[in-house]
Amino acid sequence: MNGRDFTNDHVTYGFFDAFVLSVNPRLIVQKGGTKLYIRGFGFVNSTSDELIGKFSNIERGELTCDGKKPCTAAAQYIDMHTMTTTSLP
Repeated sequence: MNGRDFTNDHVTYGFFDAFVLSVNPRLIVQKGGTKLYIRGFGFVNSTSDELIGKFSNIERGELTCDGKKPCTAAAQYIDMHTMTTTSLP
């Protein structure tokens, strides 16, 4: 959490179990930089610049960009059913 948004009991942290229904567009360029729209529910309602998108694969689990750290990109909350992030190369 970003220290400004609170749960209903005024605690500044919490767990959100987001569920993704779809990601568009379905085809992206290999070099990265495609704006992705993620539709689903359970997203964090935050204006924080600290939200990130984490990339993974159903069969292989969490993807790593350097063999150690998970692949992440800045994410933005649009509304209760939409987040946006940028694809990685």
